[in-house]
Amino acid sequence: MNSDNSKKVRSGNNNQQELGSLLNEFQDKYKNVKIINKNIKYGEIGKKQDQFFVNAEIIFNDNYPEIWILKTTSSYRSDRSKGDEFDVEHIKKILSAQKKNIKAFFIVPDNQKEKDLRAFNSFRKNVENKKIVSYFDHVITISEFKHFVNERCNKYISQGVRANILGNDAEKNIVEAFNNKKNIILLNSPDNTIEKSKNFAVVFTFMNSLYPHQKLKSMEAFHNIKKLKDEHYLDELNIVRDNGKGNLGKPKTDVLVKLVFEDNHIENIKLSVKRPQKSTDKKIQRVTVHEGSVQTLLADLKKSLPEKSIFNNPEQWENLKSSLINFQHYGSVKNMDADKRDFLNKNLSKLNNWLIDYFLFGINNSRFNDIQTANAMAIVNPDNGDLLFLTAIEEKNLLLQFCEKQKLGSTTLGTPFSWTYPSHKKGKKIQIKSPILFNQN
Repeated sequence: MNSDNSKKVRSGNNNQQELGSLLNEFQDKYKNVKIINKNIKYGEIGKKQDQFFVNAEIIFNDNYPEIWILKTTSSYRSDRSKGDEFDVEHIKKILSAQKKNIKAFFIVPDNQKEKDLRAFNSFRKNVENKKIVSYFDHVITISEFKHFVNERCNKYISQGVRANILGNDAEKNIVEAFNNKKNIILLNSPDNTIEKSKNFAVVFTFMNSLYPHQKLKSMEAFHNIKKLKDEHYLDELNIVRDNGKGNLGKPKTDVLVKLVFEDNHIENIKLSVKRPQKSTDKKIQRVTVHEGSVQTLLADLKKSLPEKSIFNNPEQWENLKSSLINFQHYGSVKNMDADKRDFLNKNLSKLNNWLIDYFLFGINNSRFNDIQTANAMAIVNPDNGDLLFLTAIEEKNLLLQFCEKQKLGSTTLGTPFSWTYPSHKKGKKIQIKSPILFNQN
């Protein structure tokens, strides 16, 4: 019994330490955030001032000042949650009387015992569907909570800047997770409920998607965000150089993950990380995956045409070449010459396999070396921060299926992509946007 109690105490302490570490990150990163991590107690006017307690508090000072109160526990228990509800109910009442905007979060670690996880998910579902009385606005895991705070802190900045910040956050989160030694312990010992981690969900989802039921000896990750200036920055992932003479833009690999398995087998996973914007109209979101000249595209295609492609026929190749150059000149399918448009509508889809490889992963791009050519994709769900990991083959199959389901009029030139041109580069370059699919249904 004493041993069990000791484990529970260690588990609880580790959980609070992880939350505290995450909150300190927020306070260092965001100027509009104030964190209170201890001695957070409240009382009704004229009564004891330490009757009600929460684990932490975040105060946002921006366009919409508000307070988030946080309750965290190492595992969900229905009997204990009733005490948490009591505290939160009264703290909300006290702060509301002071005209404060307030939200309450119930936070658990990513790793829990299976029975505890079932109970937690049931509680969460009941709160979300309003089937029970609860004073918590959100019932979430610590990794989900991180997403909520990042979204909230960037809520009032311009959309372009916001997208860039959140995109960098996604890459940084993946790199930090694979360099967190706690995560390899949790991965290899799933029954370990004492150790806690603020980003284990990243590693668990990745391994469960790409290497289920496998254990690791080591793992390490590198990113391409130069301004972070930490030991895991890899210059080779930052820019594509033209024999050292110039900058040709970004490679496809955003994050490099190096894995060593128990049998000493080594894998290098080169992730292209995509974070689409939130959509309120449920339309499929698209992100830019390629910018460049048609001439460069054609040169790379010529070098790597599939053996049985119709474009090995010189006449068909010339038709393809002149049609794509015509598109680049006008910058839109609507405005290009009718015969050139008709040719692409009838024939370009025959290159869909090659185009997906090239636009999304950089395969057959003559300017990329091996490390800059991605072989997997990480997609961030903008609604909850969850990550979806797909191999290049899986993503290709999703896009091909998507394209087959669309009518010709709802696709661009029979491909899964949207074709346009970069701002102020009409006639010089093309821009390709790809749909982002969150599941395989």
